[in-house]
Amino acid sequence: MGEAYNGFPAALATVLFGSFLSRWPFRHAPLIRDEGEYALLGQLIREGAVPYLDIYYQKTPFTFYWMSAVQAIFGESLPALRVTTAIYGMVILVAVYALARRLSGPVAGIAAALAMAVLI
Repeated sequence: MGEAYNGFPAALATVLFGSFLSRWPFRHAPLIRDEGEYALLGQLIREGAVPYLDIYYQKTPFTFYWMSAVQAIFGESLPALRVTTAIYGMVILVAVYALARRLSGPVAGIAAALAMAVLI
């Protein structure tokens, strides 16, 4: 196949669609421990709390601000949190694909995206 094969965008789209589709049935499932903590910290930020001053968690604050923005824009419902985090996961899959493709070629890019889709 090599570089001349142009089916890689379709393969990446299939991985992304499959990743989203596999999460769709769970959009109403209760949040697991980490997700609940992220959502709570997002709520506290919306109420004016400052990470690492008023609230503390051992991870970087991006996820807290992400959850805060999602709740401010789409509300605090489980489907809103689940669907937007699935989309965020798909963005990560594209980044993993792009990095692996750049380092090792398009087949490695698809393989890395597929592996990441299974892991997240």
